[in-house]
Amino acid sequence: MATDYLSALNVGSGLNTTEIIDAIVAAEQVPAEQLINNKVDQRTLSISALAEVKSALSSFQTSLSAINNTTGLLGSSGGSAVGVEVTDTALATAASYDVAIDTLATSQTLVFDGFTSVNQSLGEGSLVINFGTWSGGTFTQNNNATSQTLTISDGSDTLEDIVSAINALDVGITASIIETETDQYSFVLKSATGLDNALEITASETVLNTGLANLNYTSYDNSVEVVAASDATFSLDGVDITRETNVITDVIDGVTLTLSEVTSSPLNIKTTFDTATAYAAMSSLVDAINNLNSVLFDLSERGLNGAKSGPLVNDTMIRGLITDIKSITTDAIYGYGDDEYYIANYGVATQRDGSLKLDYDDFVDAFEEDPDAFAFITQNRITSSDSNVVGTVYSDDWTGGSYNLTVDVDGTVTLDDVSMTTSGTRYLGESDSTSGLSLSIGSSVSSATVHMGRSVTKLLYNIAETLLESGNNLDEKISNYNIDLDNYSTRLSDLEDKMAQLRARYVDKFSTMQIASETMKKTSSSLTQMMDAWSNNIKN
Repeated sequence: MATDYLSALNVGSGLNTTEIIDAIVAAEQVPAEQLINNKVDQRTLSISALAEVKSALSSFQTSLSAINNTTGLLGSSGGSAVGVEVTDTALATAASYDVAIDTLATSQTLVFDGFTSVNQSLGEGSLVINFGTWSGGTFTQNNNATSQTLTISDGSDTLEDIVSAINALDVGITASIIETETDQYSFVLKSATGLDNALEITASETVLNTGLANLNYTSYDNSVEVVAASDATFSLDGVDITRETNVITDVIDGVTLTLSEVTSSPLNIKTTFDTATAYAAMSSLVDAINNLNSVLFDLSERGLNGAKSGPLVNDTMIRGLITDIKSITTDAIYGYGDDEYYIANYGVATQRDGSLKLDYDDFVDAFEEDPDAFAFITQNRITSSDSNVVGTVYSDDWTGGSYNLTVDVDGTVTLDDVSMTTSGTRYLGESDSTSGLSLSIGSSVSSATVHMGRSVTKLLYNIAETLLESGNNLDEKISNYNIDLDNYSTRLSDLEDKMAQLRARYVDKFSTMQIASETMKKTSSSLTQMMDAWSNNIKN
């Protein structure tokens, strides 16, 4: 409610000075205040919109991670005796093998009977555990395995305590307690699988006959060893192989075999490309791009033909993000051999509204014609025209493309005419484009082409990662906009103070004017009275 300042000064007139002053102050305050409030609204909307972009980018990354390295290459087996899993699609290739399993790897299992409670005290002392092989009653220690010494202390010497202490060693031994009958317990030790991982246990008691010596196993005893340790023996395409585990990771590149039973005849296993798996990955990629673009398009809408503009319509960062995504989905991808690839080759087309559409038939035709080439969509690859040149990357600063490798007679190695440095036996890329590349080069190599392929999913993921990493541009912009809001709040407060001062000045001026007006009225009244008196005197 407006205050009648002039009435408070006991100054009266026929003018509504309160309304006049309010109108004058409002004429100056309202436009300035509205301008600031409009900026507050804009910044608030922009902050909310940028937060929505961050959320969309995070979801985008999650979607890309789910399909990264999915090339469609899958493992299959002709029977339950062998499980086949493709674990590294960069190394695995489509192939077929015959596997015959003669024996499975087993763990040595030792069972010590005669305990009446899990809390039975065995006394102080120590257990020394060695790893090795039992053969003909003789133990041969495995020099590649480290012996373990377990000190048993008073107060921590129950059967249950010893089980916990052995398991805490985390050296492949599993200890447990089994109740075989009422109040009858067995202490069970199980080694890691493999012939060389059997156990020898030396139990030493601080005080004799306390019970710890019952865990001694320094002489072979088939009443204690219920299962002997053994290796897995099998053949792959007729080649005999021995391993200490049933999970085989080092026989077929990029493939893990899990042996589960002995076979009577060879079993066929395969690694083949599966169209449905690859299509699902491509479909997920298209959906992820469309979902992100939908958010970006809505927030940066220009508002043509009377439509409302988006809160980030003039944001150069968002326009740049849209452009970057579009370039990846339309430009060529290099570094996968001598050819260049486009996602359009696999049935992806850009619609008029900017969204992508995946055609199933076109995808199937392209994938089944060259399934290995699909890697450019989901998998980074470092390959070479010469099998004696093997490359890896140890950082993410390189640029996809093909580079000419030359090995001079003096041993100098260049990549696109830039000398490579050495680290041990490996050669490191030194140009901006090949930074992070590490090559192993055979002695017979004089030249080759090194292909560095960065996949569509990785290119897109890196864009999102750059915007979301610590200290990123999005957070910086949000922080700056919050600073703007603080400044606008200060400006509104300053404006309020300024208008209060302006009002006070107008109150003072109107008060002075009213006093002058009253004085003039009094003077006028006096003059009128004098003139009336003078006129009366003349008449008389």
